[in-house]
Amino acid sequence: MTFEPFEQSWVAKQGQSSDSIRNSNVTSVAVLPVEGDPEMGARLVTLLQQETALRVEAPTTGATEISADDPNSATADDADRSTLAKEITRDLGVDTVLVSRVTSSPAHTTHPSDWGRKAEDSRRLYLYLLNRDGQLLWKDELPFTQVTVSTPSQETSMQTDLSDHVMQHVKELRLDELGYLPKKTVYRSPKNDGALAR
Repeated sequence: MTFEPFEQSWVAKQGQSSDSIRNSNVTSVAVLPVEGDPEMGARLVTLLQQETALRVEAPTTGATEISADDPNSATADDADRSTLAKEITRDLGVDTVLVSRVTSSPAHTTHPSDWGRKAEDSRRLYLYLLNRDGQLLWKDELPFTQVTVSTPSQETSMQTDLSDHVMQHVKELRLDELGYLPKKTVYRSPKNDGALAR
């Protein structure tokens, strides 16, 4: 899996948004199943559990999906996401909801001399973080290329690459400073001077 730079990034910043966004203290998130790529959903859950201080919920019900056949139907999708965020935050007792979907271009076969690689897909991950009032806090697009055949060691590498790529972007957008995706705090234990994550 190869990740490209994020595109179409947007963040609700302090001073530009309503009081409920400005005063939000995000401590939990529900990561909905990723439409079009269930494995990506599991990767996002792992990423948020390992890299942020958020309590992460991962509902698996089909009612959490939003139809996104046309990526250009943003207005209808926005209303659907807003309604869904209100329902999910209420039902699961979380502060935010991460709604995602993956779209793909037709696969193409790589050159026969590329040992171990069968076909590649050009894909795009759409991310939407909404609060309990259904207001959008952050949206982004991440283009990436996925090899359709992978091994367990490649999966571990993909998870690491995704985590590094996303968390660097979170830092650049200051999503941690805004409190939308707070990083885990690291402190030193007075007894053994070892670093511990909280």
